[in-house]
Amino acid sequence: MAQQIINNGSSAGDPTAENIYTAFGKSKSNFAELYNAIATLVLKAGDVMTGVLQFATGTAAAPSAKIGSDQKGFYHEGTNKLGVSVAGVKIGEFNSNGYAGLTNRIVLMDIKTNGTDGGSAIAGDNDRDLTTVVYNAITGASLAANQFILPVGRYYVKKISCPAYSVDAHRAKLYNVTTSAIQTDINSNQIIGSSELAYSLYLGYNNSIIEGYYFDVLTSAKTFKIVHQTQTASATTGLGLASYFTLPEIYTTVIIEKVG
Repeated sequence: MAQQIINNGSSAGDPTAENIYTAFGKSKSNFAELYNAIATLVLKAGDVMTGVLQFATGTAAAPSAKIGSDQKGFYHEGTNKLGVSVAGVKIGEFNSNGYAGLTNRIVLMDIKTNGTDGGSAIAGDNDRDLTTVVYNAITGASLAANQFILPVGRYYVKKISCPAYSVDAHRAKLYNVTTSAIQTDINSNQIIGSSELAYSLYLGYNNSIIEGYYFDVLTSAKTFKIVHQTQTASATTGLGLASYFTLPEIYTTVIIEKVG
């Protein structure tokens, strides 16, 4: 019911004002509705809430159920979806499948045309090609000239995969171009890949994998590249052997998530 407004005139004794009976009738109705609303909203110790608590739709920038003074809380995201936002930005949602958090992730690949091999390997450090941004949900992250930039934050290396063919021992490394050193994780371990052997005598082919590391980018954005150390030089195919299956050839893959 809409609020009932009592006409009390413009001054004492105004003959246009409502009579006492009508005025008190409206006042009674207003108080009755207010009392019923309070009874469903205000909980006392031991009380059980009844009725429906309904909010406006809201947005990520202005959640309808806000917690604290900043813009964090819940809002209507869509049919059967309850959005969750922090600092005015959506970070996840509740839906019919439960909670689904958004992943701030960058996915980079070295994608070459069908039949193109991965490239020659020297005996030593090789800079891996990264040609394509497959997915990027990290604000400030980018790829250029086989190197990628990550803004300030904490990161999780979900997977970095580097193939090698007939190079004997080999290992991938996450290299910080800005600091000119192998990147270290939050426990000061160097972020390096699995030790592998692509035995040249038997034309061995496998991947060095980097995964499971957490690392921080502090103070300012940093530039990174993937370095692949190989024991033996291998021309044309040392950094990957084409499959020739009519589809593009994929070699180095980088999947890094921003987690804080």
